[in-house]
Amino acid sequence: MAISMIKIINKVREELGIGLNMRIGIHTGDVYGGVIGTDLVRFDLYGSDVVIANKMESKGTPGKINVSDKTKKILETLETTNYAFEENTVVKLDSLGRSVPCFFINWDINLS
Repeated sequence: MAISMIKIINKVREELGIGLNMRIGIHTGDVYGGVIGTDLVRFDLYGSDVVIANKMESKGTPGKINVSDKTKKILETLETTNYAFEENTVVKLDSLGRSVPCFFINWDINLS
């Protein structure tokens, strides 16, 4: 899905000639969901893995897909022919007291 999102944004940017772009960050883990509010009800996700996913996006680069080391390992076991990984940085998560290495996905642009 992330690759399709990047491809669509690239196509729209070219067709409209505007500076549209996005960062995508992905982490794999557990989340908790809940409804908050009484007048304006919303559903939200919580947990340390949500914090990590948020950091994968915010520490990314526009037009690229940034993944955590955990997601990278899963992708490597599922699909080895179409992806290559480029080290990005180590994201420090002060609120969790840990750091997470992250990587950009370089994919075969011809993927459907």
